[in-house]
Amino acid sequence: MLLFWILLTVVVCFFLYLYMIMPNTSRRSKILPYLKRDYAHRGLHDSSRLIPENSMPAFREAVKQNLAIELDIHLTRDGKVVVFHDESLKRICNAEGTVEGSTFDALQHLHLSGTSEHMPLFSDVLRYVNGRVPLLIELKLPDSNMKLCPAA
Repeated sequence: MLLFWILLTVVVCFFLYLYMIMPNTSRRSKILPYLKRDYAHRGLHDSSRLIPENSMPAFREAVKQNLAIELDIHLTRDGKVVVFHDESLKRICNAEGTVEGSTFDALQHLHLSGTSEHMPLFSDVLRYVNGRVPLLIELKLPDSNMKLCPAA
C-alpha cells in the first residue's frame, strides 16, 4: 500500500511539473501570423548593390518583397531614436564612439558601410513601413539606460 501512495505522489508531481513548464498557448493565435513570415534581418541589405544594413534602402527592399523586418534601435545623446545595430560605430561607419555618445547631427555626417546612406531615425522607418509588414524591434541598451524604452 505504501508503494501505491509513493507511485501516486510521483505521478502527480510529474504531471504538476509538466503543467508548470507548459508554454502559455493562450496567445498562440495572436503570434501565428508572425511565425509564418520570412524576416529581413536588419532590412534586406545587399553589399553588392550598395544597400547597407539598417538603412532606408534595406527597409524599402524588404517592404517591396513583403518581408517582415527585424531592426535595432538606439538612443542618441540628444534623445533621438535611431536605427543601428552595433554598440560601436566602427564596423558600419568606420568611426570611433557609440550612438549613445553621439548627437543625431554628428551621426548624420557618418556613412553606412562606405555608401552615401546615413543612419535613419526610427520615426522615419515607421512612417515608411506604415504597417505594411510586421516589425521585430530590438531595443539596444548598452549602458542599461532605460530612457530608450519610453522614447521608442
